[in-house]
Amino acid sequence: MPPALFYALGFALVFFGVLRLVFLGLRAPKPTPEELEAARNQKVGFGLLSFLGGGRGTAGRRHTTMGILWIVMGLYVMWSGYALGRRQAAEAARESRPRAIRALVNPEGGPPARPSAEGPTLKASPQPSSPGAPGETP
Repeated sequence: MPPALFYALGFALVFFGVLRLVFLGLRAPKPTPEELEAARNQKVGFGLLSFLGGGRGTAGRRHTTMGILWIVMGLYVMWSGYALGRRQAAEAARESRPRAIRALVNPEGGPPARPSAEGPTLKASPQPSSPGAPGETP
């Protein structure tokens, strides 16, 4: 899937999440003077929780929560599209290397393997014992 698809979907989620948050969730009607007086008498404040609730009760809180969720999902989709694009670019760069260079590169992604100056090391194979060697009995 092309990364541009992820960018477009993520942008749409962020854009409409902000619209939902601002116009449906946070837009609170101004309290009437009677409500302000009742709040002063009952020591009920219009603090952060009433601001996030939008003054619309359950519907305002739901729109606020879902707007924030849409924004977070949109940012995640855009980030995953970016990560997908980087991975596809790395694979394309790896495949564009000549075969001789790909053979020298470690699969772990480290520096290329270099042959040692002594050449390949060979393990000494066990020598067959000859009859009559000193210290051996036939």
